Amino acid sequence: MGDNRIGHVLFTDNDPPVNESELNEVEKQHRIRLPVDYKDFIVSINGGSPQPSGFCMLDESPGQLGAGSGSLVAMLETELGVSENTSRIQELKEDINFLKNSYIPQRVERLYGLHSIPPSLQWRIQLMVDSPDDWTLRLLPIGEDSNGTPILMSLNQPDFGAIYCMSLDGSEPSETSELKQFRVARSFSEFIQQLFPANVLYATGMTPSPRHKLIFQID
Repeated sequence: MGDNRIGHVLFTDNDPPVNESELNEVEKQHRIRLPVDYKDFIVSINGGSPQPSGFCMLDESPGQLGAGSGSLVAMLETELGVSENTSRIQELKEDINFLKNSYIPQRVERLYGLHSIPPSLQWRIQLMVDSPDDWTLRLLPIGEDSNGTPILMSLNQPDFGAIYCMSLDGSEPSETSELKQFRVARSFSEFIQQLFPANVLYATGMTPSPRHKLIFQID
């Protein structure tokens, strides 16, 4: 195991190397086809923790205050409109203000090697094999972010190779159009190329409270 680079991205804590024939055998065994750029990554590096590690959804801009917080802000504003608890109202106002005036990028915790997908996600592979025509299942877990949310690669057409970040809790989108809001990149290569320093940014005068530091895992 060693350190490896793809462009500006350094990968550490890699899994043991694999060869192309071993990877081809895995494809055959699971009856799947992997994108060439991802196969090259597995053979040359085989997973690891990237640095830089920051990423955002495809329709967001790195460093944009409030980026990625729109749906959460909307949910909190809805609760604010009906809450009658004075302390909760104040807490909601503080949370909304913090989210609108900060930028907390998502971070890749690690990308899995060929054989290091956690047992909790192994069932995903079997579902893909058993239900090859169900697009909602043909999302291969290739890693996870710092919150443990799976990073997924589509093995569907027409978005073959696209990268998504979303939970696998049974509430996945029922339409392919709904999936777009979770898309991180159009390909694995684009995903790696777009990783950026995961710096937390704040509007002038904004200071995170201890509670916000804990909630958002800010150092």
